Amino acid sequence: RDELVRRRVTCTLLNSTMPVTEAKWGSTGFAAMGRTKGALVERILRLNASDLLFADLDAVVLRDPIPYLRHHAALHGADLLMHSDE
Repeated sequence: RDELVRRRVTCTLLNSTMPVTEAKWGSTGFAAMGRTKGALVERILRLNASDLLFADLDAVVLRDPIPYLRHHAALHGADLLMHSDE
């Protein structure tokens, strides 16, 4: 975070007091975490972010995904691209 602030990148901390045992898929805490992430994305978009890539910490990105995402957004006329584990 300090490096991002030094580079004048607007940062928002997402603190959680949820116990690890409550973070399991399908639990009440997991659902609350999803709503918190959604609220974080909304806060970022309200800062007039033109592009936003939001990924879970356990996602690995091996190269710049933006060209791929822009291509598929243009191909489908989409403003929003989403991924599901299902």
